[in-house]
This record gives sequence, structure tokens and C-alpha cells, in this order.
Amino acid sequence: MGVSLMSMMKATRGAISTCFLAAAMTIGFASYKAAISCSYRTAMGSVTETCGYVSDVGFMIVVNASSFVTALIVYLLYRKGVVAEGGIVQSPAIIALSTGMLVSREEAASALPAEILVVILGAVCGFSIVLLCVVWIDTLVRLRTMKLALLVLVLGLTLKEVVYAWACGLSGITFQLFTVGLLLLSAILLFFSNRNRRPVELSQTLEEDKYSFVKSFIALFILVGIVGIIHTTVIGSSAEGVVGQVDMDLAGELSSIAALVITVAMGWNVSTLKVGKVAFPCVLVALSLLPLLGESNGALVGFISIFCYEVYSKVFLAYILCECYRTKCSSLTLSCFFTGGTGGSLAIGLSIGLLLSSFSAGHEVSILALLTVAAIYPIALGTMVLYRRGDGFRFIHKSDGKSEPGQAIQVDESYELETACRSIADESGLTPRELDVLVVLAKGRSAKHIADELCIAENTAWVHIKSIYAKTGAHGKQGLIDLVEEARASTVR
Repeated sequence: MGVSLMSMMKATRGAISTCFLAAAMTIGFASYKAAISCSYRTAMGSVTETCGYVSDVGFMIVVNASSFVTALIVYLLYRKGVVAEGGIVQSPAIIALSTGMLVSREEAASALPAEILVVILGAVCGFSIVLLCVVWIDTLVRLRTMKLALLVLVLGLTLKEVVYAWACGLSGITFQLFTVGLLLLSAILLFFSNRNRRPVELSQTLEEDKYSFVKSFIALFILVGIVGIIHTTVIGSSAEGVVGQVDMDLAGELSSIAALVITVAMGWNVSTLKVGKVAFPCVLVALSLLPLLGESNGALVGFISIFCYEVYSKVFLAYILCECYRTKCSSLTLSCFFTGGTGGSLAIGLSIGLLLSSFSAGHEVSILALLTVAAIYPIALGTMVLYRRGDGFRFIHKSDGKSEPGQAIQVDESYELETACRSIADESGLTPRELDVLVVLAKGRSAKHIADELCIAENTAWVHIKSIYAKTGAHGKQGLIDLVEEARASTVR
């Protein structure tokens, strides 16, 4: 009796400690994201009005170019062994961003030429965005379970929108001090959260999900570039309302809620490809209707585009976490790809938008028609990338083309495997959860691995496995793998 009571008390203390840790990290993550938004969307507090995401075009281009360069440098240092996984610290970013916010005050800024100030503030902001993203993703990856990390992420993104919307009601030095306060709060909470870090074993290869990674990143970069093109093409023109009249706070709040719902609905096993297959066609249809809707109703197109981008980018962060837990790949690498790629894509998109705006003014071409033509082709390309099954960079470990008994043939293109498993599930009447187990089991994974990946008990995994064997008629793991390979081969033909 005494032992049972002690075990219960120990479990209760552990649960309370986990709740406090999750709450602290959620507040810290929300504070960091809100501070970044305050800095980014107001050009470090030097601009009071924005058009969509854009405060000052020159500042935005410098910020995103700086993000790209910083991410590239950090990644190269990591590859050279100069920087270790988890070796990036937040203090340089906190100091740089806080100093930049205070320097941007009118009295201090007047001592520098406007062009020089824009470059300095933009470079500081871009540098800080990359470092803080790397640090926070690394911290989330080191939480005990993937579900806890995802919960902190999606709740933090939702809370961030509330904090940022409230911060927008402040002005002047109050706004800048509040932003600095958010940075310091996030730094303190991150420091204490890191006391609960767990070691992470890394695998340098993505193996069977490599092609899915590539497709997901390409789609993200295309969508980010389109958002940049839309902004700078219409700014300063009669069609500025396409982004200028969009309720950015509403788009942010709804997208955070949508990301939370999507993450839970997917059983905490996030897939950006599924989200992108909905988001990209929506943006494609909206942009194609832009010339018909006209300038007065263009804000609807702007809202749909921004909302889809927000949802996809937030789900993408959750996807990065899932893959870090599932494949043990480097969180630093994925964070650098995410921040550097989005920064570079947005800088290119903003620059293209400026060229389109200049071309429209010089040749008396309809700005809406020009924007539609320029944006539809990349979006259509992104949609094709998401829906494309690919040639499958198929490779087999054994030189004779045969797999060992009980070992799945590894395929870089996971889409074919998922399609084959879905076909078997439809024919055999598997439940959605049994389908999830089947996809992992077909890779030759053990029940323990399935339980860890899907965040279920090992006994529950065995129940699903036995049910799958019974429904499909497969005799053991190798028999199931052969069945999946036959289904996969028939779908490729």
C-alpha cells in the first residue's frame, strides 16, 4: 500500500512538473515569436504603419537577405564541426535585437543616414530571427515526447497572436520597451526550460522521407515568394487594398487555430503535403479570380493568400518537430533550411514585385492582370510539386535486389508506400489508426518503434498489428511487407 502511494505521489509530482514546464515553454515561445513580429513588422519600431506584412520595403529585403546569409553561415559552421548541435546560444540575438529596438528611436536614429540605418536594423533583425529559431526548435526537440513539443508549439503560436495584437495598441517608447521585455522574458523562460533538456541521438540521413522533405520545402519557398510578390507589386498603387485592407490580426489568429486543429486531427503526426494540397489550390483559384473581383474586392484574395501561407508555415514548424523526433535528423539543419530558405524566397519575391510594379507603371499595364500572371505560374508549379508522385529515388540495401527477411525495402519516395498501404487498408477494411500502424510496419519497424513514433502504448501497437494481420491475411511481418510491395508495384504501373 505504501509503495503504491509513493508511486502515485511520484507520478503526480512528475505530471505537475511537466505541466509547469509546458506552460513556461509555451509562454516563452509565444513571447519570442511576438517579439520577432513586433520587430519585423514595424522595422524595429521605426515605422508605425504597415501594409500587410510590409513596413518598409528596403528594411524587409535586408532582413530576409540577412536571414538567408546568417542561416547559410550557421549551417556551414555546423557542417565544418565548428558549431555543434545545440551549440547556438540566444544571448547574441537577444542583445542585438534589444539594442536595435532602442537605437531605432527617433532621437538615436537621427544621427545616422536613413539608408545606413535601414541596413543595420535589417541585418540585426535577420540575424536574430535565425539564431532564435534555431535555439527554440532545438529546445522543443529535446522535450520528453513529440506530443508535448507539438502542444507547446501550437499553443505558443496561438498565444503569440494574442500578445502581438495587444502590443500593436502600444506606441512609441512603450511599444519598444514592451518588445524588449518580451525578449527578456523568453530568454529567462528558455534558460530555465533548458535545465530539463534530454540528449538527442542524431542520424545524418533522412532516408525514406527525403523526397517528401524536398517537396515540402519547395512548396513552402514558392508560397513565401508569392506572398512577397503580391505585397510589393500592389504597394503604392491603386490596388494596394489587396493587402492593405487585409485584417492581419484575424488572419494570424484563425491560422493559429487552424494549425492547432490540423495538428490534433492528424494524430500529432503532421504532414505538410496534405495541408499543401488544400492550401495551394485555394491560393491558385483566388489569384485566378483577382482580375474579375477588381481592386475593390481584391482584399478577399489577399486574405485567402495570407491565411493559407500562415497556416502552411505554422504547420511546417510542427512538421519540422515531427521529423526531428521521428528521423533523428538535425534540428539545426532543418531550422537553417527553414529560416534561410524562407528569407531568401521572400527577398526574391519582394524584389520581383518591385520590378512588376515598375513595369506596370511604365507600360500602363493593369497591375492586377500583371500580378495574376506573375503569381499563378509559381503557384501552379507548387501545386504540381505537391501532387506529383515522382519517379521515386528507389534504392535497395542489398546488391542482389532482395531484402532480408523481416526487413523492408527502403524507398526515398514515401508517397508510393503510403498509397499502397492506403489501397490495402481500403480493401481490408482497416481503421485510420491501423493504416498509420501499417505504414510504419511496412518499413520493417518493431512494435516498440511504432509505439514511439505514433505516441501510443506498445501493447496498443501490438493490438493493431495483430488486427492488421488478421484483416489482411498476412502471415507475419515479411508476408505483410511482400503484400505492400505487390500493391506498390501495381500502383506504379
